Amino acid sequence: MKTISILFRFVLLLIGGLCQAQQYTISLSSVGSGGTLTGGGYSIDSVIGEPAASIELSGGSYTLESGFWPGTAAFTMPQWVLRDTNGPPARFGHAMAYDSARGVTVMYGGGQAVPDVGYVGFGEVWEWNGAQWRQRTTYNSSNAWHQDGNGYWVPNYGDTPAGRLQHAMAYDSRRGRVVMFGGRSASPGGGDSFFGDTWEWDGLRWQFRATNGPVARISHTVAYDESRGVTVMFGGFSPGDFGNVWEWDGVSWKGFTPTNGPASNYSQDAGSMAYDSVAREIFYGPTTDGFTLGFFWSWDGHDWHSRGAGFTPTIYSPAYGAMVFDDFGQQFVYFGGQNGYQNFFGGNTTAFLKSGTSASGSWSVLPDAGQGSLFSGGEFIHLSNFVAMLNAHADPVSLFLWNQFPPDTQQTLADPNATSDETKSVLRTNLSNIIKGSSIFDASRFAGVNLSVETLVLQRLNPKGPDLIRFNRLLLEDAYPIEILRSPPTPSGRMRLAAAYDSRRHAVVTMGGLYDPGASQPVGNETWELLAVERLVINEQPLSQYRAPGDTAVFRVAASGPKGTALNYQWSFGNQPLTDGGRISGAQSTALQIANVGAADVGQYQVQVSAGRDAVQSSPAILTLNPKLQIFRIAPAFDLLWGSSNIVLEHSDVVTSNWVAVPGANSPFDIAPVGARKFFRLRPTD
Repeated sequence: MKTISILFRFVLLLIGGLCQAQQYTISLSSVGSGGTLTGGGYSIDSVIGEPAASIELSGGSYTLESGFWPGTAAFTMPQWVLRDTNGPPARFGHAMAYDSARGVTVMYGGGQAVPDVGYVGFGEVWEWNGAQWRQRTTYNSSNAWHQDGNGYWVPNYGDTPAGRLQHAMAYDSRRGRVVMFGGRSASPGGGDSFFGDTWEWDGLRWQFRATNGPVARISHTVAYDESRGVTVMFGGFSPGDFGNVWEWDGVSWKGFTPTNGPASNYSQDAGSMAYDSVAREIFYGPTTDGFTLGFFWSWDGHDWHSRGAGFTPTIYSPAYGAMVFDDFGQQFVYFGGQNGYQNFFGGNTTAFLKSGTSASGSWSVLPDAGQGSLFSGGEFIHLSNFVAMLNAHADPVSLFLWNQFPPDTQQTLADPNATSDETKSVLRTNLSNIIKGSSIFDASRFAGVNLSVETLVLQRLNPKGPDLIRFNRLLLEDAYPIEILRSPPTPSGRMRLAAAYDSRRHAVVTMGGLYDPGASQPVGNETWELLAVERLVINEQPLSQYRAPGDTAVFRVAASGPKGTALNYQWSFGNQPLTDGGRISGAQSTALQIANVGAADVGQYQVQVSAGRDAVQSSPAILTLNPKLQIFRIAPAFDLLWGSSNIVLEHSDVVTSNWVAVPGANSPFDIAPVGARKFFRLRPTD
């Protein structure tokens, strides 16, 4: 059976990232054993989709093997969403790992360059639950360092690691722990220290595990191999250990010296690593051979296997980006990295690679901030208003633009007989040229314009390259909010960033990174998420809570769905759907409110969110009137809930002694259902 035409069309569409339903004509000279098409071929109205060359469609006496989904539902690329601008302090060289048992993204470390001191690492643990950041630990360097008998500063290896950056972390799902290794930081006395220590975070505390494994290193990567139950580490800058692969089983490190794989005579410190849960293997890249950067590899526990090079023939693989595996979409997502070989500031390339495919030419790459910000003509949604404002040039921005236009463009815009297509064409060309130039921002020019959050985020960076084009585009969108359609948001460029994949919400989470290495300038503290916008997802779950009798309880949910689709909400108490009336309001909204709560209101609440025929159920949330410490099973974790004030939550491995305060614990507090047994109690504050 000949299927070349079908597969060729599939490859073109995957690379191009097309997502519109179209008519595809399959022209084959023969089908099956001697079968001949008569009538010029078959036409199939469908969308080229993910399962490449895996579906067989039968019709009559013929079978067509292809890689398309029947039907006309369009596939939409994930989109970036700005979720928070009040997160942890700006940083680069930090690490993130998603704790699937507790449903939080754990972030540790990162730092900034301090003149005359060096790279100073942060030492706090932060956790992101999809709606807000919570600082779990504080950090005092005196608890992490001491001076030895010769006056040198050395780590304590006690109950907290020394603050650091350029380390690596991964979540061990079997043991419910985040594993961290290596990194660097300036000691309290100054000077740069490299670390070769292993630590684990179980959601309650840090535990020091080892220093007798791999040699100290920075800029390495780790990933947890779920199929074999080990944390795999490779690469980084580590003199004398360029080519070894290391695996941590929770007790000790085991080293491998492969005879193949990435070049072992160079420091492989530019790549990122992720576990492919479909192919059940580790994926790593890009690596260098000393001349070219862009090779990708997979590791099966014994050997490396080449997976090709580069994103596309024209887009190389940026160094120092971040890569995760999207279990939901069965694809790798790579974001950020060094922007070119000459412009060394951070880039914002976003690329996707399906599980099991070669890295050579198979990545789908989203347009960067510059390409995606150029005008196409379709964004002028109120063309006549826009043209009238430009012709009048009564406001400072319109006057500026009018003076930038050449005479023939001014003539076209002033011509009442000019067609819509002619007007759009000159606007598209001239506005694109303007935003590709220098910054159009001037404080007096934009004094009367309400700048968006994304615009302000970019403004603080003194944007360059593609980000400057994006900044100029956002300024015009802010100045003409009715006339110009808002373009999809996108993070600023960055390198030495961190990212994690939130499997519960199908979201890639990223925060921080280095923007301008020459000035050691980090990006801001905003949090971005790459969301599967064609899917209905609950982004913020309702929280369990204590309320005193007579108080008002409010449960909230936040969800997102396909663009243009209305979301519907239905709250339930137990298995009983709620309706508005009496003490209850918001039963079909994002916020359920119960006034004057009493004993009859105690129990479990949850909400069903629907969009068309799709529906998702939230996690349950508990309402209690008991202020004492209680534990509830809220899958997949447990919730600790209390209402007493001026108390400290403590935990211990044994009930009789060794009680330790849980840092950053507020009610409700999630604990993982895996790991060693723990006891909890409340203690009044001193």
